[in-house]
Amino acid sequence: YAHWWIRQKISRAVADNGRTVRLPVHVIEGVRRIQRAKNDLASAGLPPTSAEIARQANMSEDKVDHYLGAARGLLSLDDKPAWGGAKREDGSRTLEETLDAEGAELWEENEARRGNAEYLREDLDAVLHTLLPRERNILRMRYGLQTLDGRVMTLVDISEAYGVTRERVRQIELKALRKLRNPSAILQLKQYMEE
Repeated sequence: YAHWWIRQKISRAVADNGRTVRLPVHVIEGVRRIQRAKNDLASAGLPPTSAEIARQANMSEDKVDHYLGAARGLLSLDDKPAWGGAKREDGSRTLEETLDAEGAELWEENEARRGNAEYLREDLDAVLHTLLPRERNILRMRYGLQTLDGRVMTLVDISEAYGVTRERVRQIELKALRKLRNPSAILQLKQYMEE
């Protein structure tokens, strides 16, 4: 058994220290199985599809995609990206510069969206205040408008909170939604539907 133990110890050491970002041993073993299956299928001629590799390696396609994604190499921030973007005078741009520029653009875009979201919340509150308090609260609970995480509540949860049947909660919800279909409410919120 000494040969097997030595081989096991060496393969574990390579798995633990062979990459900049350590992958779990079971993932590395899965990648090896996939590589063996790929090589077996590639010897037949055409490059194999992920479905063929999954069948050959006796895994699901999702697992094959997961393992291959985990085994991808790392990129250096000093590398030149394969995609375009604004460049320096000499025509080059590092990955770090590209990410900085794109991050700044995304930040500005998110700030604009955040401003629109605040206006939407204010307008939505104004429209909801045209309803009775019970109707307003049921809609907020039902569609996740009262919490920051947007968690919606089921009819059962709301019926327990109000001490009525879930059918009654459904009726109140429909009545409130019918009230919100009036033209003034629609006009106030229509601008957000177009964005």
